[in-house]
Amino acid sequence: MILAHRPVARWRQRHELAVYQAAVDVDGQKDAIGKIQRLLHEDAPACYHTFFNYLAGHSNEVQGLQTTSLGHLLFQNATKG
Repeated sequence: MILAHRPVARWRQRHELAVYQAAVDVDGQKDAIGKIQRLLHEDAPACYHTFFNYLAGHSNEVQGLQTTSLGHLLFQNATKG
């Protein structure tokens, strides 16, 4: 779930995740999640989500059209014919 390259950061993340899992009330969960969000912002300020399962469609008249898992259309080799 959470990745970091520094051993101390990994320990802090595991500790905060354990605190969240052990919380018995909503306020405790909110406090733990806030700490996890701060750790993520400090250790990994940019996270890019990718989706491996996707669906794309086009007319049978179009050949060579490529789609990416982010929904981008690549027209470099596209032809209609």
